[in-house]
Amino acid sequence: AMLCGVVLLIVGSSTLFGKLLTYEQAPLRLAEAFLAFSQSKTVIMLLILALLLVLGMFLETLATLIILVPVLMPIVAHLGIDPVHFGIFLVLTNEVALLSPPLGVNLFVSSRIANIPVESVVIGILPYLGVLLLCTLLVAFIPEISLCLPRLLGYV
Repeated sequence: AMLCGVVLLIVGSSTLFGKLLTYEQAPLRLAEAFLAFSQSKTVIMLLILALLLVLGMFLETLATLIILVPVLMPIVAHLGIDPVHFGIFLVLTNEVALLSPPLGVNLFVSSRIANIPVESVVIGILPYLGVLLLCTLLVAFIPEISLCLPRLLGYV
């Protein structure tokens, strides 16, 4: 019950924050700022990756998704990036951020389960974090990796 209550508070406050951002036209302003910076898909995907990694280190995944999807989708649509590809990229990046120090939630969960200090978990996860980041970059810049199965099944 306590965990559900915390999740509901996070979702509620994230939804309110997302609506406030939408009311203040933050998605339009962010889209304009990103697109004014560059029109290149590669540069925009790198900026989105950096934004997601930084925010994902400090926010819960669900909160990040609720806040950023309405903000980032106009940018993605303008650049012609497939929404399924972007959704897979978004979720994968958030999962990498959950393992990233300093406040990666999964670091603290695994530390508590294993009864070892968080520092030990961070040291142990660093090689895997590098590989996950490389895989995230591959998915970001080679859409066929994330779209091959949906295409095979006739969804894209």
